[in-house]
Amino acid sequence: MALMSRAKIGGTKMKIDKTIHTIVCDTCGTDLFEDTGYCGGDMPFVENELESQGWLILSNKHYCPKCYEYNDDDEVVIKDTCTCELPIIRGVESEVYCLKCNKPLIKEEQK
Repeated sequence: MALMSRAKIGGTKMKIDKTIHTIVCDTCGTDLFEDTGYCGGDMPFVENELESQGWLILSNKHYCPKCYEYNDDDEVVIKDTCTCELPIIRGVESEVYCLKCNKPLIKEEQK
């Protein structure tokens, strides 16, 4: 996503294009900056926020604190929080699947 800013320097206008980044939880879809008031930032800022907010990076996936826990052996356990209520689907008319958890979704007329 690009953030466009305008600044006046010496009476002239200057356009600055800046790319901002954010991270979305691979389990529940929560945005890293959802409750912070920020819309994102450069990658060093995002990485710092991940660490300070307790997010987990595991096998190139990102998990917010509510979507993982540690078991008695201090092993990470990813919680299954997908409720398939989002209209994010893939497939053709006869076979529709949730993009998050890959569960088959049943259309209203098929129930």
